[in-house]
Amino acid sequence: KFGETFCCSLARVASRRVAPPAQGGILSLATMASSSSLSSSSSSSSPEAREIRALSLCLTVVAFALALQLETFDEVEQVRLKLAGMLLASCWAGPLTIVSGFYAYPSSWKLLQPFQGGGGFVVVQAVGWLLYGISLFATAVACLNARQLATAALPRGIYASLGSLAAASQATLNFSVGLFEEEPPEVADTKKNATTLQDDDDDDDGVSSRGGPWV
Repeated sequence: KFGETFCCSLARVASRRVAPPAQGGILSLATMASSSSLSSSSSSSSPEAREIRALSLCLTVVAFALALQLETFDEVEQVRLKLAGMLLASCWAGPLTIVSGFYAYPSSWKLLQPFQGGGGFVVVQAVGWLLYGISLFATAVACLNARQLATAALPRGIYASLGSLAAASQATLNFSVGLFEEEPPEVADTKKNATTLQDDDDDDDGVSSRGGPWV
């Protein structure tokens, strides 16, 4: 009788080991994987981020349209007004792309992130901010010298070139947001833990340099 009980126990253990996993467990794992992928993809396609980028694109179009209208105006007030509108639209179009990044990548995007986000993002951002600074400076100088520009015999197309430069810089910054590469959660946690440990070590060094706590 003892032998029969022992054999039955071995048979039960063997059946448990060779039994296939439950279908519910596989479905639950698949559901978790699909939900995590959807959450990661939804962060990069946030509706708020799309709306902000669309607003930045509208301001880019406004700046370029004002530049084209300047080709037909020669009055001082009209030139100054159009240049001021170009300057205002350009000032907002660039920073709006930074704001959209906080909505698109809330866990990875930072205000200052040198050499982060992937090679393509870094290169396009560098080119975009360089063109943005040049176009913003040129537009500001032109706005301050609107009287001289209105009375001078400028070559045709100078304002269109200025508007094209502004539009190219703002469109480049807008395009670069989609090139941003998020860090995996494991890498972000590792960096955060390393920073925390470094801060703790600095605190310990500061206490030891002061002679240690009073006992």
